[in-house]
Amino acid sequence: MSLIRIKSYHPQTEFAPSWNIPLWLTNWTDLTDVDNLREWIANNEKTILDFEFANTGGTGLNENHITTRFGRYNLLEQDHPAFKELLKFLQYSYLEYVQKQQLELKDLQIVCWANILRKDEGMESHAHGAQPDAYLSGNMHLDDYHTRTVYHSSFDPESKIELPNKKGGCVLFPSCTPHYVEPHTRDDVRVSIAFDLRLTGTFDADFFHAIPFINKEILEDIQERSKQQVDNSEQK
Repeated sequence: MSLIRIKSYHPQTEFAPSWNIPLWLTNWTDLTDVDNLREWIANNEKTILDFEFANTGGTGLNENHITTRFGRYNLLEQDHPAFKELLKFLQYSYLEYVQKQQLELKDLQIVCWANILRKDEGMESHAHGAQPDAYLSGNMHLDDYHTRTVYHSSFDPESKIELPNKKGGCVLFPSCTPHYVEPHTRDDVRVSIAFDLRLTGTFDADFFHAIPFINKEILEDIQERSKQQVDNSEQK
């Protein structure tokens, strides 16, 4: 795991913009679960497309892409063990990020969806939200792809970081951060997962099919699981 930043130069006038955008990079090493997720999403593409069209989210994609069904279902509610493990991984990644940044822990809900791109398809620059309650978003790639996701400043598109799309790689970023995906160059499909972490009580969680991500009870359960893992390791 690592923390990297997109940073501006120090402003020389009171009107010059500045930015300091943190990106938290982690990697899910259970590649069997990653494979299971990719297979499930690819096999259920038509089922996801049956959900009501939401909007393009500024990606440049259309109603034929499952990306445009975000908020119409929640990927983490699917009946497959790999999705439960994914939720645990994302929770641990978030807690590590909060600790690294020394941030206040929030009571959060998560909205999670899938993306599939085919040859020559990419995503235009877009952000997941800049509303008053905007918080964190993320994405994860389910195979090694010859594409990069490019994160950049909203003030200067050339102030950017280009990250290769690696299997199991997960990036957590402020929801207001613009980013785009280079066109997929291979004949296979590019499968990824995206999510938004949103403050509990500030939006219509039922409408977006959000589920609890972090709260007091969940945190206590995570801490208990961690304690059990330590105890089991010491016994070995």
